[in-house]
Amino acid sequence: MDRFRPCLAGLIWLALGSIAIADTYYVDVNAAGGGDGSQLAPYQTIQAAINAASTGDTIEIAAGSYQQGQLTCSKGLTLRGAGSSATILDGDDTNRILYADAISGVLTIEAMTLTNGRSSVGQGGGLYLRNGTVTIQDCVISNHTAEDSDSDATGGAILASQVNLTLTRCVISGCSVSAPGGIDGFAHGGALYCYEGTTSLEDCELTGNTSTWNGGAIEGNNTTLTVSGCTFQDNQATGFAGGALELINCGGAIITRARFLGNQANAESGAVDLYSSSATIENCLFAGNLTTLNTAGVAVTTDSGATATLRHCTIAGHSGAAAVLVRSGTSLDIVNSILWDNSSGAFSSAGTLTVTYSDVEGGQAGTGNIDSDPLFVDSANGDYRLGTGSPCIDAGTTISDPPETDLEGDPRNVDGDSDSTATPDLGCDEFDLLVSMSGTRETGQTVHFDAMAPPAFEDHFVQIFFSLTNGSDSGGLTVPNSGGQKLMLDVDALFSEMLALSAYFRVQLDASGSGSTDDVVIPAGAPTGVSLYFAGLSWDLGAPGAFDFTPTQEIVLQ
Repeated sequence: MDRFRPCLAGLIWLALGSIAIADTYYVDVNAAGGGDGSQLAPYQTIQAAINAASTGDTIEIAAGSYQQGQLTCSKGLTLRGAGSSATILDGDDTNRILYADAISGVLTIEAMTLTNGRSSVGQGGGLYLRNGTVTIQDCVISNHTAEDSDSDATGGAILASQVNLTLTRCVISGCSVSAPGGIDGFAHGGALYCYEGTTSLEDCELTGNTSTWNGGAIEGNNTTLTVSGCTFQDNQATGFAGGALELINCGGAIITRARFLGNQANAESGAVDLYSSSATIENCLFAGNLTTLNTAGVAVTTDSGATATLRHCTIAGHSGAAAVLVRSGTSLDIVNSILWDNSSGAFSSAGTLTVTYSDVEGGQAGTGNIDSDPLFVDSANGDYRLGTGSPCIDAGTTISDPPETDLEGDPRNVDGDSDSTATPDLGCDEFDLLVSMSGTRETGQTVHFDAMAPPAFEDHFVQIFFSLTNGSDSGGLTVPNSGGQKLMLDVDALFSEMLALSAYFRVQLDASGSGSTDDVVIPAGAPTGVSLYFAGLSWDLGAPGAFDFTPTQEIVLQ
């Protein structure tokens, strides 16, 4: 058997030798010249690191401003900055930031700002991406321009052609696409133009982008689009349609938990234009979008055979033309939604329009529809949540594959009218119910409460009140939500919060912490297992700041 051991060892060595080990290269624009890309001797230029790296490697780009011409890359690398406010790749308004074609592996760009790119041939002012898979996350992409005097132009910031593109937690702003001397003068996608492939945006902000034809922020053509948790605000299509979003020949688009605010188109579709496309739009808010020619479809338009479903959407605050335009040969199904305060009405329809379980100002035929003021919390200031007593609370119907959360991520199907039946609300917001509970102190210094609503938690502030030693006044302390972890009182902040009077949690104690516990008001669905620590206090009212603080009790929500 000993004769085989060297052979076996050789096989192991060969197997290990065949495994590619990813390397990391370092770049620092302020480094001395002649570096080898190591951490101690980084390259000065990003392109030098790209040239040296192999697919699967990582390039760490130090803080600084990099004006180094157009980068080219066909490798699946990770280009990682030191943060969007620290690492700046600047095109100096003369060149693109990146040209990437025939990409092997996954190209990842993260934690940096990409700004001031320009394409004079009208294709991807900031980034030209073709053939491959690209992920961009935690980046600021700003002030890019794609302009062409001889042909049409596409993608003010990004052109993604036959690319599987994912953008996460990115801000894209101030980008533009135009074709002033093109054959047709058509421009597409002020921020992003996607052709074929797949496109996914999650938790992104697209603001102040402009196209001189279609798709102020995004135009998708023959792509599979998914949008989740994004905000589209103040984007413009100054030539024709789709102030925020234009979809052409796109099947199965999913747009969920998105805000479309103040976007504008010249002719129609101030927010979303669907042309020969199909889409599901869910948990979305459309407010204050515009069409300058007032030809209808201020929020949403379906055209040329398009089909769409709107579920749990709020469409409000539009003027000049009908909020929704359904053209002949198209169909739109609306359920569990609110269309209110649209000065020229909710609909202009020559196609197939079905509306059920929705609140439509002026009335609309269909099962479960109502015509009642939804009682928004403060629509004049952009707060379209449902207020107390809204007729839209628990007025919806359970739908197939229902969303688990609303626009803000709160759970759906909360029993908002306290009739012991949890039914979904209309619109993008599920009413934020406050549930009254009572508890008694038990052994082990723990008070247990039986929740009357399913688990949920927002960015609430918790206030816990204490009685002073003389029993005549009360002071409060605000404790912010810390993501479901234990919430500890910040004693130093106590006196700055003395005059706060409203509370989610109100607990009366004497100086020893052994007093009574009154009724407690807790946000609907406060999560189980969260501990709130508080203390008995005593201090001399004549000498503020002189007090004892001794933790005495813990509340665990169950």
